[in-house]
Amino acid sequence: MELDDGGGDANILDFRGFDSSTDGAPAFLMNQEVAILLETIKTQREKTNTEPPRILVETLEYCRTRTGGDLGLDRVRVFCASLRQKLEELCETSDDGTEHRLHPYEVAALCNLMEPDSTTEECTELIPSLQAEGRFSNEFVEELLELIRVEKKELALD
Repeated sequence: MELDDGGGDANILDFRGFDSSTDGAPAFLMNQEVAILLETIKTQREKTNTEPPRILVETLEYCRTRTGGDLGLDRVRVFCASLRQKLEELCETSDDGTEHRLHPYEVAALCNLMEPDSTTEECTELIPSLQAEGRFSNEFVEELLELIRVEKKELALD
């Protein structure tokens, strides 16, 4: 059996064959957003006295460890929406005058993969589309990382 991957390539932000969301919800999720979804499913199952599947519980625990634990669903929802908006609003203009913005995939990847001590080099190695065809400078990528660091720190401190 051959798997058809749709021919896409995340390195160049080509997501052919990927069914994006049609209801306005982000198609690429941050770990925090996945945790919200899983927590909602777990709560619904518990209300009906149905044991959540082990894989759901384990995935939820993983998401919690990657996002700073159980910080409260409402607080995390606000954090995710705010951080996503801030990242999507940022842009850099190239020498030819083209304005470049982050793709939703890059927003999710940045938030999910970057640790507080991550470097620009690590970031562009893990997410090569950031510098494909000169889209973003190292300085702009560092600015992105700093924004994420500050926002995640504020979430943990509140």
